[in-house]
Amino acid sequence: MMKAGSVWVCLSLVCIMGAARAKDDGFCHHQTPQNKAQLAAQVACSEHRLWREPFINVQGRLVKIGPMEAERDTLADGSPAWQRVLHYWQNSVGVQDLFRHSSIPNHPDSTVNDALTRVQLVDTPWSGAFISYVMKQAGFTQDEFNFADGHIRYIKPAFAQPQAYGFVPKNPLTTRMRVGDLLCYVREARRVFGVQGFADWMAEHSTDSASLKMHCDVVVGIQGAKQHQRAYTVGGNVVQSVTMRELQLTRSGTLAKAYFLPTQTGSWLIDALSEDAPMCSLSTTRYCNMNQQDWVTLLRAKE
Repeated sequence: MMKAGSVWVCLSLVCIMGAARAKDDGFCHHQTPQNKAQLAAQVACSEHRLWREPFINVQGRLVKIGPMEAERDTLADGSPAWQRVLHYWQNSVGVQDLFRHSSIPNHPDSTVNDALTRVQLVDTPWSGAFISYVMKQAGFTQDEFNFADGHIRYIKPAFAQPQAYGFVPKNPLTTRMRVGDLLCYVREARRVFGVQGFADWMAEHSTDSASLKMHCDVVVGIQGAKQHQRAYTVGGNVVQSVTMRELQLTRSGTLAKAYFLPTQTGSWLIDALSEDAPMCSLSTTRYCNMNQQDWVTLLRAKE
C-alpha cells in the first residue's frame, strides 16, 4: 500500500506542473504581513506546508494528497497528523467542543485516552476549528471573530452585526479577492443557495439558531494579471488534510462563474452531493471538479 503523503493522483504532466508552479510562486514565503488578515494567510500557509502541501489544481482535480487525520503517516515535523488536529481544537474552541456529545477521556491509562481522542477526532468535522485556530493565531479577538467549530457560527455575526463585528460579508461574484479573505460555500445536500439565496436566508436567520453545513478557506495568495489571475486558498479537513486550492479569477479579480453551482429562481436544484446527481468517474470526468461548489459569501476583515 502506498503512503498517502507520497501519492500523486494526477493523470497528466500538466497537472503535476500546475502543482509545482503553485509551490514555487512564493506568496506563502516572502510577503510581510501588513495586518491580521494577511498574518492569518501566512499561518494557513505554514500549516499547509506542515501537512506536506496537498493540492487541488485550477481544474478542481486533487493532484497531491497529504497525510490524513487518521493515517500513520506523519507531518513534515515528524508528528502524527491526529495530534495536530487535536492542537487545532485545544488552541481555538477547546476540547470541550470536540467532546460536546460525550465525556472528555480521563482513563488512568494514557494510551486509552489517546485512542478515544483519536476516534473522536476522526468522527468530528474539524475545518471550522482549523479556521478558528488560524484566526486566533493571527491575533483576532473573540469580539472580532467568533471562534467556533461550525463555520456558520462565525459567519452569522458578519451579517447580524456588521458594525460591531471584525468581518463584513462580501459578494464573491462582484468582489475582487484579497489575501486574508475567507471564501465560503454551503454544503447542504439537495440545496443550492447561490449568493442571493444565502443572503435571503441570512436576512431571516442571522440572529436565530438555524444552522447550515458550510466550509470556508483562507485566501493565501493572488497571482497573475487580467485573464490569467489565480487565487490560492487553504482549508482544513479538505480530503482529511490541510489542502491548498487553485482558483481561476476573472479579469476584475472575482471568482470565475464556472465554479458556482447553477441555481434556479424560486426552486432548489439537486447538487453534486445528492444521490440523483451525476457521479464523478473515469467516463464522466466533467463532474470531478472539487472547486465547483455553492460559493455564497466572502468574509473580509475590517481595516
